[in-house]
Amino acid sequence: MRGNNSSLSRLEFRLLNLLVVRQNRVVKFDELISHTWGNLGGMDRQGLYVFISRLRNKIEYISEDGPRIICIRDLGYLLRIHLD
Repeated sequence: MRGNNSSLSRLEFRLLNLLVVRQNRVVKFDELISHTWGNLGGMDRQGLYVFISRLRNKIEYISEDGPRIICIRDLGYLLRIHLD
């Protein structure tokens, strides 16, 4: 990112992986939580928001046309990837 390496935590990677697999489609909050934290439990939407914010900081400013994580109110998130 901007000439610097950035690493993802295991949970950030799992979260991003699901968003990439479902790119340009909404993934519901509960599915993101279940997929990412599984049986670990204890995660809620506010906690998910924190992880999404971290991911945004790491991936969204790669370029102007880079991927964007978008919140769809009361539903979930989607990873918008512009294809040329």
